[in-house]
Amino acid sequence: MVSFVLEHSYHLSKIGKQYTTIQVNISLTSFVNDSLTSVVNNYFTNPVNIRQVSTAMKTKAPSIFNYDDYRDFLGDYYVFKKATADYWSYGLWIRKLGLKSVSALTMIVKKQRHMGPNMIPKFLEFFQFPEEEEQHFLEMIRLIKASKGDPKLLVLLKNRQSNGQQQKQKTKVIEKIGEGLDPHRQLVFQWGSYAVREMSGLKDFKADPDWISKRLNGKLDKRASESFLSRLKSEGLIDTSGKATSKVIRPEGDFSKNEPQKYHRELMQLSAGAVELPIELRALHASTLAINSKKLKEAKELIREFQVRFSSLVEAVPGDEVYQLNMQFFPLTTKK
Repeated sequence: MVSFVLEHSYHLSKIGKQYTTIQVNISLTSFVNDSLTSVVNNYFTNPVNIRQVSTAMKTKAPSIFNYDDYRDFLGDYYVFKKATADYWSYGLWIRKLGLKSVSALTMIVKKQRHMGPNMIPKFLEFFQFPEEEEQHFLEMIRLIKASKGDPKLLVLLKNRQSNGQQQKQKTKVIEKIGEGLDPHRQLVFQWGSYAVREMSGLKDFKADPDWISKRLNGKLDKRASESFLSRLKSEGLIDTSGKATSKVIRPEGDFSKNEPQKYHRELMQLSAGAVELPIELRALHASTLAINSKKLKEAKELIREFQVRFSSLVEAVPGDEVYQLNMQFFPLTTKK
């Protein structure tokens, strides 16, 4: 009689765009007329054993903040459910959603159609997202439809996805200033990093600190321009030829909650300086409104949709100038 433990790595399922590898210890007390390979294969083709292995995996559900296309999220959620409950199927899913057509759901997951407005509430009821997750899910749907598959417009979603308040699993916001901060200040919270990166799309762009500083009318000096150019290249945001890559500027590690606040203050300072520009080169508009606060969420969604449509209309690579679009919508009064 032979007795030992076999350790075998087995690719069970694809979850979150990555294969999950598990290790199973199989105790073999004896085998006669069976090769080691056949014993292992028999183990992993037995549905009962697969169920036991699936349960042992303790697979985590996909995080919605890791996605910029809601259909990828739905597809990976289905794989996750199938890996943890072998009875799960598209037929069962549509019954829980209160839908009638399996093909409608599978076509959405396969990116052959979009989710209709009558289907969205059913998915929200099924998932029971917390507020921030629900907002991200809805925004994915809106932006994917508005962008019509244009990857440049999806950068807007990816930048929002990188916000520290949205990525709870990846980024922890530090309450005390100075604790865990990047000594060089992160690129994601500096307007200059976006300005220099966008300038790389200009027809006359030169990867030269002097040229960058002059084109920005001194808003960044030569030293700052050189620093941004170097960091953008070292982090793969601009390639060796001086052109922007597809990589998105994201937060790294921990950061103070004051960092994004400082970033927006600096942008507003740039807006204040724009008052002196010739009127034909800028647009400054403002409205003061008494509103129904119940419509606040809808108003913010409308602003976001405008941002996407605006970018779709005016953005061009190569371009001839870099512009800044800022939008602020905030209360002047507060209840005490």
